[in-house]
Amino acid sequence: MPSGESGRLSGRPRAAMDVLAELDVLQDTLRKDLAHIGEQDFKGHCGRCKEPIIGNTATTYTQDGIQHIFHQTCFTCELCSVRIDDKAFYLHEGRHICSGCYTKKVLGHCDLCKEPFTETSLIKAGGRQFHPHCFKCNNCKTQLVATYLEKDGDFLCKACYETMHLPLCSGCSTRIMPDENTGTIVAIEWKEHKYHQACFACKNCAKPFTDLKAVAHNNNLYCKECFEDEATANA
Repeated sequence: MPSGESGRLSGRPRAAMDVLAELDVLQDTLRKDLAHIGEQDFKGHCGRCKEPIIGNTATTYTQDGIQHIFHQTCFTCELCSVRIDDKAFYLHEGRHICSGCYTKKVLGHCDLCKEPFTETSLIKAGGRQFHPHCFKCNNCKTQLVATYLEKDGDFLCKACYETMHLPLCSGCSTRIMPDENTGTIVAIEWKEHKYHQACFACKNCAKPFTDLKAVAHNNNLYCKECFEDEATANA
């Protein structure tokens, strides 16, 4: 007896109309079966050709508590037409698919190593798909397990993304991170340097430079008044 495994890879719940359609088919099948109830060795109607099955020529499997029955010659892969018989198969989008076709034609191959998927464990990202062990940071080659960021078609770990694409604050020497709510990087640019808003302030009085009028001295920023005091003190 073959085993049916669900191939609904999208994971979406079945729509009510899908369930009603299946119930209509089941009701029609039962009605046909009752018409042959007195016939010896009658097994049911084939789920593929819809003709009655007489004798020991049936193949069955059960899914969601419902038994499905076919002529052995009718129970074939719907992609390559090979007989499934008692082999494992997948039920993908309502179609019976042999394991070979499911691997090669449904799952496809990894976009990095180009090898086919041998199981349903795969990662889809940016319109591509990968073996879990092939899904790595394009820069440091660390395997990406949970969190990754995409930039210009590259998949990067958080550390590499920050180093490669986030500006460095000239005040505190740390990366200027995107806003948690908007994802926008908010930075103040001053004479080819970038600062956090909180870092763009006078070293002595901590007054922010709202008018961008800062004075640079010994790698520090001062407002005009504090700079003059500093210059006077060091005179």
